[in-house]
Amino acid sequence: VSLPSTVRDDLNIIDRNSQRLLFLVNQLLDFRKIENNKMGLRVTKMDLVFLIQEVKSYFNTLAQSKRIDYTFLHEMNSLFVWVDTDKMEKILTNLLSNAFKFTPEQGKITIRLREEETEVVLSVEDNGEGIPPENLASVFERFFTSGQSYAPGTGIGLHLTREFVLMHKGSIHVESE
Repeated sequence: VSLPSTVRDDLNIIDRNSQRLLFLVNQLLDFRKIENNKMGLRVTKMDLVFLIQEVKSYFNTLAQSKRIDYTFLHEMNSLFVWVDTDKMEKILTNLLSNAFKFTPEQGKITIRLREEETEVVLSVEDNGEGIPPENLASVFERFFTSGQSYAPGTGIGLHLTREFVLMHKGSIHVESE
């Protein structure tokens, strides 16, 4: 079926908005499960490099439209780890969503993966405006928002991210300049 470009553009916007709404509804459901201690892990052995490449691709169009230098830096072709794939995808999606929310046009976002002696370190870095020092300790608290009118949010994404990381016996922290 051939559609005029304006109709195709409108349908793409509708699709993106419905995906965003579904994402938020699922976050609320996850939030309630965690609050009620009803969420468990479904751990499988999977390739973390592959998963990161896949999740990274979800944001390629956004990176292109904002002309953001968007890269994934890693030194291994694959890295097999035991994780809950769904939760790991949500962790990375939340971190990238925040990076894109606060990174200006022509900015830079970098995903880094490295293996240290006894742990795997995954980081998402951006050159956005940063987080005021007085807010650093609060970013993973539920319902915390930056208060910026241009970057609205529910304040549960990073809280869920922290909870999912803790469920994996990992740690998460933020640094800002």
